[in-house]
Amino acid sequence: MSSYFFIFLGLLGIIPTFQSTGYPPYSGEETCCPNQNKLDTITKDTVAIDEILVERKLKTSLEKFEQKKEDHRIIYLLGDNKNPFIITPIGIGANLNRIYNHFSKSGKQSRKLQGFFENEYEDDLINDIWEPYTEEFSGLSGDSLSDFRVYYKPKLDWLSNASHYDKLYYIKINLKNYLDSVGTIREKLKLEKE
Repeated sequence: MSSYFFIFLGLLGIIPTFQSTGYPPYSGEETCCPNQNKLDTITKDTVAIDEILVERKLKTSLEKFEQKKEDHRIIYLLGDNKNPFIITPIGIGANLNRIYNHFSKSGKQSRKLQGFFENEYEDDLINDIWEPYTEEFSGLSGDSLSDFRVYYKPKLDWLSNASHYDKLYYIKINLKNYLDSVGTIREKLKLEKE
């Protein structure tokens, strides 16, 4: 029988009963527990636990970089082309793997990816120093703050060697320039993203 037939019977108010061998007749009105009221539901016992706070451990820039090195060990093995020749008192020795890695496509791509990882590490180091300064001393927030950080991000060499007052002076001068030309800077950053 199709399900439409049972829907039609339900609309008419007829509840079909079914008989199976060895079982009492079953109708849709019977509940799973015969001693319960028809409106009751089965209650579950629950145990309340104390609220806990889960915090993610923030990794430092160096930890992230070391994790990438560990995850991509093969890339660092394939990209290794340093010291392919060894000079000993007996003679000159050549490491064929390193010579092959120097000229192979996979070796070149591995060194390119290593450079990308090193650039990311450098950017993370810059952000570790630059972002707290800009947040505290620029007075900007939201998109303006992120645009200022990107457009006026200094080099790592200068940032690591500059004194606290040099960094504040750099923020002050560039903040004045940023506020004078916000529209132009935002357009330029949009074009760079595209």
